[in-house]
Amino acid sequence: MDTNSPRFTRRDFKEEELEIPSCLAGNTDVLTGEPVRSGDTLSKYDVKIICTKE
Repeated sequence: MDTNSPRFTRRDFKEEELEIPSCLAGNTDVLTGEPVRSGDTLSKYDVKIICTKE
């Protein structure tokens, strides 16, 4: 992973699940190494750091 790649951080502090925007699908979650999929959601207190493609 290129350390100069743009990053998008998403956090959820609400009671309800928060859907990850579909425009981020296909990018990599830096914390897990897994690709972000369309329809992925965050539960309360979840965090994703997404490495975006330029």
